[in-house]
Parts: sequence; structure tokens; C-alpha cells
Amino acid sequence: FIMGFESGLARFNPETGSSEQICEYEPELNTRPNDGKCDRAGNFVIGSYNKKHREDEQNIAGLWRLKAGSSEIEEILDYRFRCSNTTAFTEKGDHIYFCDTPTRQIYRFDYHAKKSGTDVLTNTIRLSSTRWRLTTKGALTGRRLTARGGCGRRRQATGGWCGTGRQTAPSTTW
Repeated sequence: FIMGFESGLARFNPETGSSEQICEYEPELNTRPNDGKCDRAGNFVIGSYNKKHREDEQNIAGLWRLKAGSSEIEEILDYRFRCSNTTAFTEKGDHIYFCDTPTRQIYRFDYHAKKSGTDVLTNTIRLSSTRWRLTTKGALTGRRLTARGGCGRRRQATGGWCGTGRQTAPSTTW
């Protein structure tokens, strides 16, 4: 297992209970690892959480990828945000969804597992919060992909799923 701690990423062996640090994680910033997902090639994509985002509203968190079978971590997004959530890949693995929870912005990128650095993500699509029908209070924290390759999000505190209607969901009545 890969685990995220404030000090960095670590491999955890559930049989022995031992862990081994892989790398530091944004050591100069007041962040921690937050939400992550493996791509089809076994790379681990993980986003950060600005631990003071409620007070300072600063975009200091990054989106990173730990290459499969290595200790090499690379930043794959060329801008910063506040709090990573809902990282999800489509079934083919050619698109990734990502949300900056405090700003309620959801993004979709073309994903290129074999490329490096900021060439991994291209063709950003920003999905506005009104399009995702966020009509109640709560934060986008979970994820699910529909059979048609779309993405739904879990709203913390309020419960329930929201989606983009006919573009990515078979039903608009989530």
C-alpha cells in the first residue's frame, strides 16, 4: 500500500505492519497529501491539501505522480490549488477528473501516462459548479464514474451524488 503522511509518502506492508518512507512531500509548504488514485499503468496520482486554506485561501497545493515501481515523484499540474479531491480516471485511463474542493471547481484533463511533468495533463476542461447542480451546501469529496465515462461526486455533510446530467450520466435524477 502507498500511504500519505505530512512528512511524505510511504510504502506500508499490512502483513508486517512496517512502513518505509518513499519521498518527502512538499516539505517547504504547509500542506499534506490528500486524495489519490492509481492510473492504469500503476502510477499513483495524488493531490495536496493546504492545511490553512480556510484562513489564508492560498493556492499552494500541488498535483503529483509517483511513478510505478520507483521513488520518483513529479509534479504534473502547472498551477496550484487549495484542496485536492475526487481524483478519478475513466475506464480507458485517457482522462482524469479532479476537484479543488474549497473553490468547488471540477476539472477534466486528457491524461498521458507515458509522458512526464506537466505534459501528462492536457486539454483542461473546467466544469462550472452550476453545471454540476451544486444547489445545497457541502463539499465535493468522493467520486464515481458512470458507465458512459462520466464522473459523479459525493457531497460531504449533505450526502447524495451530483452529476452533469445527460453529458456524462445515464440519469439526471441522482
